[in-house]
This record gives sequence, structure tokens and C-alpha cells, in this order.
Amino acid sequence: MPDHKRLCIISTGKAMPHFLAGKGPEEAGGVEVQLSLLVRYLLERSWEIEFVVQQFDGVGESQTEGLRMIPVRERPGGIPGLRFLTHTLRANWVALAESDADVYLKSGIGWQAGLLAWWCQRHGKRFVFWSASRTDRCALTGGALA
Repeated sequence: MPDHKRLCIISTGKAMPHFLAGKGPEEAGGVEVQLSLLVRYLLERSWEIEFVVQQFDGVGESQTEGLRMIPVRERPGGIPGLRFLTHTLRANWVALAESDADVYLKSGIGWQAGLLAWWCQRHGKRFVFWSASRTDRCALTGGALA
């Protein structure tokens, strides 16, 4: 792998941008703490980190010491039921297009994991799925928890 290594993490929970901006840990849970430990470790090893995060007041796109936040800019409005397709998916796709990482990571199963896997396949990027719980494992194995 080249000297220039970049990881993009998609984490659009409401707590993550607060946590990255230093307004946690009272606003953060387990995944935020786990990701922050991973980020600290990788930053010490010369990785650049990008986070696709939920946009909130006070945080636009920002970059500090190898860490860049890319907010998902979802426009208001839309038809209920179709809004997911016309607004939410598109806003996440646009945020991913702002990243040029070598590796993309998603913690926890859900539609964003599927979107990110598809994104990586289409763009020849590496995708890492981080299983966050036994529930994720159950979903991936078709119901078996063993």
C-alpha cells in the first residue's frame, strides 16, 4: 500500500459529529468510542481519516490533523415514502463522492452498509464491514446466531 493511506468511515448517527467535534463523550455510545480509538490508532500511523457524518448545526465540512468530516447534506421536503430514494440515498451517494479514500468502513448492518458495499464495488475500492453486534451476525448468516 502506498505511503498515502486514507480511510473513510460512514457513521451518520447523530452523536458522531458531536463526538468528533469534541462535544462528547456524554453524547456518545459504544460505536463512537470504538471508532474514535481506531481513528486515534490510525492517525498515529499516518493514515488520513474521513468521516461521512450526519449534518448538524455548527459542523460543515471540516478538516483537522488528518481528520476530515464530510456531512450528508440532505435537502428538506420530498414525498413521504419516496423521500428515502429521492433525498436520503442521493445525499449519502453525493457525500461518498466527496471522498477519495483507499478503504471504506461501515460499522453495523443496515442500508448504508449495502450502499457502501455497492459504492466500493463500482469504484474499485476496498470495503470493510465491522460487525457491531450479534444481531449483525444474525442478519448476515440468515438467522443463525451460533
